Amino acid sequence: PPLPFPIATDRLTDPMSRVEPEFQERFARLTQKTYSAQSKWWLNGFWTEPCGEAEAEAIWTFAERCTQLDKKRRGEGNELDEFEAHQFLETLGETKTVLELREKLREIDVDMNKRMALMEYLLFRYNKTVKDVVTAPQGGENKEEMAQAQSMVDAAQAAVEEMNRKLEEQRNAVEAQKKAEEEAKKQAAEAKAAEDAARAAEEENRRALAELHNQEEAYHGKIKALEEKIAKSEGVVTRGRAIAELEQLKAEDPLPLRRAKTNQEATVRKAEKARKVAEAAREHADASARAAEQATATAEESARQVEAAVEGAQQKLEEAMEYLEDVKSRPGQSYGDIWWMEREIEEKKKYLPQKKVPKP
Repeated sequence: PPLPFPIATDRLTDPMSRVEPEFQERFARLTQKTYSAQSKWWLNGFWTEPCGEAEAEAIWTFAERCTQLDKKRRGEGNELDEFEAHQFLETLGETKTVLELREKLREIDVDMNKRMALMEYLLFRYNKTVKDVVTAPQGGENKEEMAQAQSMVDAAQAAVEEMNRKLEEQRNAVEAQKKAEEEAKKQAAEAKAAEDAARAAEEENRRALAELHNQEEAYHGKIKALEEKIAKSEGVVTRGRAIAELEQLKAEDPLPLRRAKTNQEATVRKAEKARKVAEAAREHADASARAAEQATATAEESARQVEAAVEGAQQKLEEAMEYLEDVKSRPGQSYGDIWWMEREIEEKKKYLPQKKVPKP
């Protein structure tokens, strides 16, 4: 495929100006690969040298740091800008001034584009030439097996990612369950308090009604007594006083009766209000209880899905590892590719739960 950008020969100074155009072009293509692909190329080509297998873990770390620093493209990136490259060097203990770091970057930046591909750094770090890199043997005569191995590793990694997503869903479900249960307890307590208040208001109303009945009985009893007194009285003065007292009594309820009526009306209103509050509180409590039940069911289902996802991820990782072991025993392998795939599997294994996923 054509290069994503033309090679400007007027930009090429030492060492690229002394490199054959063919190697320049191949190196430019190589530095367009992702950080992991550049790393695997290096390990494939120099596996048996001191900068190969012995440095594999360090090169893995370099690729990881590039991915972390490349905010825009992450794992799909291929080179760091000047600022990111300075950060990269600083993480390796290159505690220099900005000018010193910039000078070092000039040494590393083979194609002089003011960006640092990982391959440029490896070339600089391990003292290799552009020609050494682009002509490094890659192995891989068993391309079909390697492609199958990569496919299985990719599937295993995807299974782990899916497992992590399920784990996050379960954590959210368990958290939601806890909140729902707490809310249900709170609403149940509020409903009980409201119902207790309603019962107390009803009891108060019952007492007020009893007092009203007592006052009414006393009132009517007094009227009856006066009427009997008037009927039986022979004295004019006594009879007149009784008539006057009866008329006054019938004209206006006595204070105790008036107070009893007012109190009973107030307790009726209070009891009605308390009843409505209790009914609303009970509805909320019942709704919260149903929500808690649903949250528990969701959390339980999430736990089952996590368990299945963990088993699936473990199985795919084991299958990929077994297949890689088989590929390693065959001739024509790409040592760097295989090491990298094994390392990816080991990295993903770190995300597997160390103990059985707890159920809600």
